[in-house]
Amino acid sequence: MDGLTYFGPQGVRNRIGVFAIRIDGYDPQELSAILETSYGILSRSGIHCAPLAHQAIGTAATGGATRLSFGPFLSKQDVKFATDALSEVAASRPVMSR
Repeated sequence: MDGLTYFGPQGVRNRIGVFAIRIDGYDPQELSAILETSYGILSRSGIHCAPLAHQAIGTAATGGATRLSFGPFLSKQDVKFATDALSEVAASRPVMSR
């Protein structure tokens, strides 16, 4: 998705059910609020008790990242809903000035 940064290995190999993202134009707390209020999707935003990891991926100075996770009660439809929501938010992101 244009404007979305996904941190970590791509695909399912060497992954766990937690992943972090950023969408250009939104700080992590704002993105979490949009996902919850507009789509009912709960996420966690910030540094996640991992300041050195956020320094390594370059997100420490900008508030960290937004974290989502998979659980045993999620369906494929839930995952599709979340990816569609992220796509909508990324497509409607504010224009960033240079």
